[in-house]
Amino acid sequence: MDDWNDIVVELIPENLIEFKTYEEEEFEKLSKDEFIYLYSLYQNIDGSVDALLRGIYDLGISHAYTVIEGYGESSLKSLERIIKLMIDYNFPLPSIDPFLKFSIEENRGWGDKFDGTKLSKILQPGN
Repeated sequence: MDDWNDIVVELIPENLIEFKTYEEEEFEKLSKDEFIYLYSLYQNIDGSVDALLRGIYDLGISHAYTVIEGYGESSLKSLERIIKLMIDYNFPLPSIDPFLKFSIEENRGWGDKFDGTKLSKILQPGN
């Protein structure tokens, strides 16, 4: 969880573009080449991409370091905001079918470990 948090917070457009050069910040996970690439890429995006990435980050930390009780209502509210944003900006929604086999009952709400590569369109070999 800490690694994911450290990586994603450095990738959020609003956070990254506040620095004009790589040397202005002590990035822990982002290389100089990655910073340059993303900084350039983010110059041409609208606020919807930043809002989407920020929403994913907020969802990821919504129950960080706590016990998830019930069905994780704050996570579901974060997810609803992300879905609404995706619909409003015509981002394609992913299929939920691959996720239906997972349960809130696994590992006290945190889920059992699995290889998420199989669920990613980006991380699949050949993409």
